[in-house]
Amino acid sequence: MKIHSLFILHSGGVCVYKRDFSDEFKDLQTDLITPFISAILSFSEKVISKNLEVLELSELRFVLKKEKEFVFVILSDSGENLLFINSRLEKITLLFVQYYQKMINDGEYEKGCEIIEDPNFNTQIDTIIHGEEEINQMKQHKSYNEIINYFATLRSEEEIIGCALLTSKGSIIYSSLTDDVFLRAMRELEIRYMTGVFDLPELFYTLGNGQKVCERVISYQNFINLLLIIQFTKKTTLGMMDYSAERIAEKIKTLI
Repeated sequence: MKIHSLFILHSGGVCVYKRDFSDEFKDLQTDLITPFISAILSFSEKVISKNLEVLELSELRFVLKKEKEFVFVILSDSGENLLFINSRLEKITLLFVQYYQKMINDGEYEKGCEIIEDPNFNTQIDTIIHGEEEINQMKQHKSYNEIINYFATLRSEEEIIGCALLTSKGSIIYSSLTDDVFLRAMRELEIRYMTGVFDLPELFYTLGNGQKVCERVISYQNFINLLLIIQFTKKTTLGMMDYSAERIAEKIKTLI
């Protein structure tokens, strides 16, 4: 899963900022992509009278956010978590609006032109895209390494295959889940966000191969909610899953 590019367009269709995070679309000309995005937005507004928020094209996903006279667009793989992308767009929007206003006040912005390359602004964008601000917030806790070490020891338990700890915004603090379970968990987190039921305390389900998974929300005072995911062997009973999940969640609470 990848986030490939960020585009910030003026409502008139001019691209005022572009940042690439992978090599897949690094050479893509902005004069090819921006008319396409503008046309799609115009179609959605005039034909269905709604602002387009997500556009899926084959294996790609365009996520859009309108704010004042600008449109913010993230291009990613279709499997990238929508919750995480939307949280990135919210932060980028706030950052850019402040940056744009400062340029206007300083007389450094000429309407209709691309914003001059600013290494400091690029660094801030990169930090947001990679979710580093949330991870760094977690790392500031003196017990962060204890949490990571504790998760590492869980894999030695006979009935536990892997586990993960995610923030409610989709940032990954730790994961040793198999790829299929991890992708499903990210989708589940996305569904929780879209349906407004993130605070659903616990969820158990069985995979096609018989393995079992438990998802449990951990609330932490003065911090964002965390989602604990534990992948169990197929022989694990529901009672043992519940016991292990409760034990692990309580241990994490004592550490954070």
